[in-house]
Amino acid sequence: LNSIQWKARLEGAEDIRLMLYHLTMVLEGNLDISQELVTLRRELRMIEHFLKVQEIRYGEVFRYRLECDDSLLPYLIPRMTLQPLFENIFFHAFTDGEGEIDMSIRMDGDDLVLMLRDNGAGMKEEQLARLFSPEVKRKGRGGLGVRNADQKFKLHFGPPYGLTVHSVKGEGTTITIRWPKKEESDDVGNRENEGADCR
Repeated sequence: LNSIQWKARLEGAEDIRLMLYHLTMVLEGNLDISQELVTLRRELRMIEHFLKVQEIRYGEVFRYRLECDDSLLPYLIPRMTLQPLFENIFFHAFTDGEGEIDMSIRMDGDDLVLMLRDNGAGMKEEQLARLFSPEVKRKGRGGLGVRNADQKFKLHFGPPYGLTVHSVKGEGTTITIRWPKKEESDDVGNRENEGADCR
């Protein structure tokens, strides 16, 4: 990918070079399996790179808004849990990348609560009921992100935590994630201290 990025730069294909740069950053973050829990700062930075790829692909047809406090960035979250949820939005909820995404992260006592909303296609009740079913076999791209993310939170923090999903066909979907606050450990690494500031 880095070689293709360099070739695109030589050819003056700046949009392709930028897409490859952001894709490389996403892949580097996802392939680092040394830590199962990463900081919110790192996970949000991966989302920024993922959304840059989508922006180059579709153009500026979607809006993304993030609301949280910078003091939450050092808290830990299971690695690569948010990106599959965003992928589902672009693969299933939006048509040609067009729509609105709102994400908020806040404290609720000893827990963190993340809400991810889109105004896309939404789901029927029967689709919603199948999201967390282990018996359902999905075909094609996407579809497993919600259940896999829920299992990661339950694995690390216990059965009371994880995802809930509310969706209305034709109006959009809201995913809520609740998990306990856990401080960044000393071995997480200081390389995460840049970027992904909350607004």
